[in-house]
Amino acid sequence: MSRSVVANTLGPRAFFEHLSQNYENEYWEYEKRLGFGAFGFTALLKRKGSSVQPAQRMAVKFAIGTDPRRRQTLHTEIDVLKMVNGASHIVSILASCPNIAKVTASRHSGDNNILISASDAFEGFVGIDGPAVALEYLEYGDIMGLVNKIRPTDRHVPNRILWSFFLCFIRASVGLAYPSRQPIGSNARILEELPSDHSPATESPMEHRDFNARNIMLAVGDEPEHEIGVMAKLIDFGLATDGVGTTGSPTNIFDAALTTSFLAAPKAGIPNTTCMYQESSTKAVNLVGTDEPPFPLPWLDPELRDILARCMYVHEQQRPTLQEALQVARDAVHSKTATSFQAPDMETDSAVNAFVQEFIFNVPQQ
Repeated sequence: MSRSVVANTLGPRAFFEHLSQNYENEYWEYEKRLGFGAFGFTALLKRKGSSVQPAQRMAVKFAIGTDPRRRQTLHTEIDVLKMVNGASHIVSILASCPNIAKVTASRHSGDNNILISASDAFEGFVGIDGPAVALEYLEYGDIMGLVNKIRPTDRHVPNRILWSFFLCFIRASVGLAYPSRQPIGSNARILEELPSDHSPATESPMEHRDFNARNIMLAVGDEPEHEIGVMAKLIDFGLATDGVGTTGSPTNIFDAALTTSFLAAPKAGIPNTTCMYQESSTKAVNLVGTDEPPFPLPWLDPELRDILARCMYVHEQQRPTLQEALQVARDAVHSKTATSFQAPDMETDSAVNAFVQEFIFNVPQQ
């Protein structure tokens, strides 16, 4: 293949093959493909010769094709990522480049201990042009991958994990409503909380607009709220907007609840009809059925069923506020124990840990 080819126009297999054969960088090396979507290819890079274990890795996303509109989607993503950088439940941006074909060689001293920045990785992408962005690597896949592992089994996600993930999703929504705007490279991790003077009127109208199981990644949990051992982070902001007609939190809250309900009932799929719940129309068909007991998923925590069904009300004015959703989810994660649920033996620390090890961390079970 010619080294002058615009590889962005290739299909996924050919693009990643081109990348593996042609990437030339003093400090970084191509490791594997991570994925692709409608607007971008994403590859995993690994730091060469690193004595740090585990080795330093990062994801790099490139624009697909040469259509300016497609490329603008990645430019938009970069702009939004800079706005929300530092939020604990949103992927961190490590570096960005407006046109990777115009990157000039970096100059470094011969000191082997020099700190290599993420932006150094942009040098050496032969035959690729357009914008690129380097992101933190979230190694345990996306929620959709978890759903696909559960579907063939007769298992369900423990309530404690559902509550924990729902809280992660709501915190990410707070991060959109109140962008952190931390400098790239600051390594800040700010737990998304509402300011003391919060009101719906002070929230940003930012909507993710692609908030779903494929755009929520899993990583090792590192805070008390993630005592289940794993946390979730929102990615892929190419369609995000705060433009005319956006309402912000009501839409993000709906998507957070819809994703949680999909994880609770993966075999039912994404609801495409409505039903009544407490005399209002909701998309939570897979959770409330006909709004009369017995409900679907009898093992599901009634309080979780209630908040999800209300967050999925068709009319956004009826949905809980961001403040209520955060308070309910936070209280549940901090206060509920195994005995809070109908099947406590499935919610113990050992049972939850076993589920996480098997379905998320992919540890073979004895």
